[in-house]
Amino acid sequence: MKKILFCRGMLLALLLAMPLSACSQARPAETEVEQVILETMGTRAEVPEVPAETDREAVVSRIKEIDFTVREYPVDTERYDDRADQIYKEAFFQVISNQLPLRYDDDGAVYYRNLLRGMYGVTDDEFIEYVVKAAEYHYLDFDGDGLPELVIDSAIDGPCIFKYNQEKGQTELYMGYFSGGHLLGSGQLYCHNAGSANQSSYFYTMLEENGEFRQINFMTYADYNEEQEDWNRYYEVSFDELEEVPVNEETWNDITKDFFAMTKQGIPPVTFEEVFGDCTSYNGRRPAGREEAVLAYSEFLADMQGEVYYALADSNGDGVPELHVQDGQNVNIYTYQNGNLFLWKIEQTISDTGRYNPLESGAYVYSSNIFGEREFYSYFQLEPSANETGLVRFGRKDLDGNGVYDDRDEYEFNDEACTGKVWMEKTRKYLYTDENGEEQIRGKVQWIAAGGFDGR
Repeated sequence: MKKILFCRGMLLALLLAMPLSACSQARPAETEVEQVILETMGTRAEVPEVPAETDREAVVSRIKEIDFTVREYPVDTERYDDRADQIYKEAFFQVISNQLPLRYDDDGAVYYRNLLRGMYGVTDDEFIEYVVKAAEYHYLDFDGDGLPELVIDSAIDGPCIFKYNQEKGQTELYMGYFSGGHLLGSGQLYCHNAGSANQSSYFYTMLEENGEFRQINFMTYADYNEEQEDWNRYYEVSFDELEEVPVNEETWNDITKDFFAMTKQGIPPVTFEEVFGDCTSYNGRRPAGREEAVLAYSEFLADMQGEVYYALADSNGDGVPELHVQDGQNVNIYTYQNGNLFLWKIEQTISDTGRYNPLESGAYVYSSNIFGEREFYSYFQLEPSANETGLVRFGRKDLDGNGVYDDRDEYEFNDEACTGKVWMEKTRKYLYTDENGEEQIRGKVQWIAAGGFDGR
């Protein structure tokens, strides 16, 4: 995956005998120590040549060499035929609709929705309807390899770019979100960042033929001159190792005119429907049969060391059970999909008295009982993206500490206070009272020692 390279430092300046800003001045006479060294050597020492151009001249010259024309690389139709079009678009859709993970991390699978901010409380269906289908798209050859990439701009964090890896048969994140940015053309992006009322930066990012990104930053800012009772405006340019090089207004206008014209001529975006059309057949979740999944789980558990407990329950709704493994107080959930066994999600408790447990229905419950003085339960469903939804919370507290929950105690259901009678009525869907008068969780899957794995 390519990464945007931001220019930092001025290595060249460190290698020179004097600052670049002094290049146009005559070199001062040698110091006494330097003169003694030269006389001792009998010949004049080799002094590194100082470039004739200043930083200003260098950065202006480099920018004028840039072609600020919007590019659109052609797609190679011999390699990208109708069959390839279907494969690519199915693979892209399966990722952006959270049917398949984007990558697999040590702490669980990462889905497209995990890359975006503000997605808490949004269901997978809502995400598709209000984010995926409402986004702007470009479907074009971004990197010049003759095959298309998918550029999606959700208007939340700017555009990001997905690439289909033919060898692996999977979609990969080619470039992460370019916050506040816009796609102009193949290998061309820009961003306007108004840092304040008196400062603006314009970033132009371009992909070079060698696969590396280069970035130019045009910046303008102003400060108020109280003596003149007017604003002083300043202009700076950064490119490669040349950072924050000041230029005058005339030079600024000269080197930015083609860039600003380019920003008004970018390739227009298209809609979700224009890229994917009828995507109802793009089902990326191809669950294996139960026997295939159970075999993979059995081989996985056989390699685990120590005392391990597991449970099987279908928590993502694909008809095949997930493998739930106790890890201390936490639960690691593994799933088997498209021939891959991977860590899907970790349910991690933050309390010494709390426990996570899968249910026969596929839902999950977190329960906590603090010394018999307070009970708390949290029920939720797991969507295909591992997103938690359908949250139901309830609890009770023995206020007087008499060991009995009665009318003098505190009861809550979904964060609203209620009476003990109402609490009992509402919680019977989730709890039952055993023969000893204790509240038990309905449909709780029992943990089994991994040594006796039989696929149940």
